[in-house]
Formats: sequence, structure tokens, C-alpha cells
Amino acid sequence: MSRIKIAEALNVNKLTKVYDLIEYEGPLLSHFIDENENSFLFLWVDTDKITNKWLIWIVEKNNLFNYILGDISLRDLLALKTKDFVVLIDIDNDLNCVKYESVEIDKIPEKYTPELDSFFYESHLVSTNPYYEFFNDIKTKNE
Repeated sequence: MSRIKIAEALNVNKLTKVYDLIEYEGPLLSHFIDENENSFLFLWVDTDKITNKWLIWIVEKNNLFNYILGDISLRDLLALKTKDFVVLIDIDNDLNCVKYESVEIDKIPEKYTPELDSFFYESHLVSTNPYYEFFNDIKTKNE
């Protein structure tokens, strides 16, 4: 599937939120899944008076698991060569896509790139965490 078709197919209204991984006065990094259980990360990167700009990319479940455990940083998770590009999308307050563009991984503007030390520090999963069940198949393989 070409990058334009993927970007057009990315309908934020059809995705289901799993969890807001990072929040500060609202979500900054959110995990969504589609109807095929593909995982997407939405990283808030900018805003203007009308829209919020999000960097969106598909993430493999085992790589997301490594991020949640604190084994890799968000910057490294974004840079993994499991995809060729990401989508920059402007979403308005009614969750409508106002504008989008596909961006190659190595052409992501530096101001939208996570810091080097962007690790997730909640390294242990408990039964009240939505990831306890989400990653159950990976945890079972590692035991």
C-alpha cells in the first residue's frame, strides 16, 4: 500500500484508544488500535488556534512492549526501521482530520522528534494496567 493510501485510510474516528501513555494537561502520547489489532502511537507535537498536530506511526506489539518496559526510548521506537514513514496529521477539536502528510522517518522535523532520554518509566505491569492483558501473549512467550 502506498504512503498516500495509508494516510488516507488512517481514519482517526475508526481507531480505538487503548491508553494515554503520557499526559500533561491532556494526552501527549496515546496508543490506539484498529479493527485488525494493529497498534498506532499518536505523539502530540504542535498546536495552533484550530488544530493539534500529531505524529502517528504504526508500531509492532513487541517493540511497544519494550518501550513500556523501559528497554528502549520513544525516540528509538520512532526510529526503528519497521516502517518507511510516519503521518503528520492536524486534528481539530471535533476529531476531524484537517490536513495530513506522509513524512519519511529520516525527514521528520527535529522539533517533532522525541528527546534522547524519552523513556517510559512505568516498567512493571500490574493487573489494573490495560497492558497487563494486552501484552499477555508476549509475556507468556518470555516466561
